[in-house]
This record gives sequence, structure tokens and C-alpha cells, in this order.
Amino acid sequence: GFDVAFRVGRVDEPGLTGTRLGPARVRYCASPAYLTRRGTPRRPEDLRAHECILVVSDGTPVRWPFRDAKGETLLPVSGRLRLNSFEMAREAALGGLGIAIFPEFACAADLRRKRLVAVLDSFAAEAGSVWLLHPSQRYLAARVRTFVDLAMQRLGKAPPWIVTGR
Repeated sequence: GFDVAFRVGRVDEPGLTGTRLGPARVRYCASPAYLTRRGTPRRPEDLRAHECILVVSDGTPVRWPFRDAKGETLLPVSGRLRLNSFEMAREAALGGLGIAIFPEFACAADLRRKRLVAVLDSFAAEAGSVWLLHPSQRYLAARVRTFVDLAMQRLGKAPPWIVTGR
């Protein structure tokens, strides 16, 4: 029931053809003011001494993904601020209330403007890729082919959600 969709993660669904637009990454971010006040964590375990801004949809414990030489792990994090929206978490991080985790596309502009600072980048887990999907068909409708070609031209060479420095 769709012509084209964007998806973040991994794609392995039969009946869909995917075009990879670039990597999907997570970033752990805080405002410069927060880091000046509380210090910069150097290891994921250092988050125990920090206020983490948690995005949750229910009351379950929150665990953030990290990777090290042993592979990926989920580390329990805590904080007084529990929100149900990444946009609210972004505003809280910009306001200096703690460290938050975001998909890179959700914080890229703030990182470029130095309104947020990325921390723990060397431990950041990979989240797969950003994909442009469409139903597998022998012949694509002209509008779908045109959109896929335009997306590849505009997004595929230098994805705007990727911020250097990692």
C-alpha cells in the first residue's frame, strides 16, 4: 500500500527492494553548559554520575546501546527526567538538563551549530543503515524511479544527517 518508504535499521523483508542511503548512527549528546557544569563522561560507566534524559513509552528500565572490543552491550541508565518524545528530550538537552541519546539525524543540526556536544562517540553502537524502500517489481512506476533517483542524488553521496567527528 505504499510507493516509497524510508527505514532505519536493517532490511530483510521479502517483497521489498532497498537502496542504502547511508549509515544510521546514534549519538549521546549534552549541551556545552551541562558538560561545563558536570564534566564529560569518558566511558559509558561514567553515566552513573550524570543525569540521563530518558525517552520511554512505559515504566520499563532504560538501557542504552554501547559497543567496545567485546561487542555491543546494553547499559542501564537512569535519570530524573523521563519523557515520551525525542523532541522533548532534545529541548531538555539543549536546556542543559542532562545527556540524551538520539538518532544522528535528530541532532545533526544542533551538533553542527555546537548547541549540543557529542560524548562517548568511540563507544556508540551502530544502528544499521538508512534505507529507501519500495515494493519489488520488475518495472517501477516512473514516479517511483524518479523519486529514488532524486533521493540518491541528494542524499546518497553526502547524507545530511551525518556529522563528522566520529
